Amino acid sequence: MSENLVKGTTLKVDSFGNLITNISPEDVPELFSENPPPFKIIVNRQEITRLNLAYSMGRPSELFAIVGSSGIH
Repeated sequence: MSENLVKGTTLKVDSFGNLITNISPEDVPELFSENPPPFKIIVNRQEITRLNLAYSMGRPSELFAIVGSSGIH
């Protein structure tokens, strides 16, 4: 396994269809740096390549990652 690979588990799906995972910012601190590297999250063969700070930063129907209020995204 690559040291650049982080595997997570979906803990639940909320009432809006958001996937809550066990991945925390501590698992991938480089994504929260000033110049984050490119990344990709694969969910059911769909790629997510954007980390937003708020839901309002996303476009309708866009897939993106966000840090949830529990600190888990």
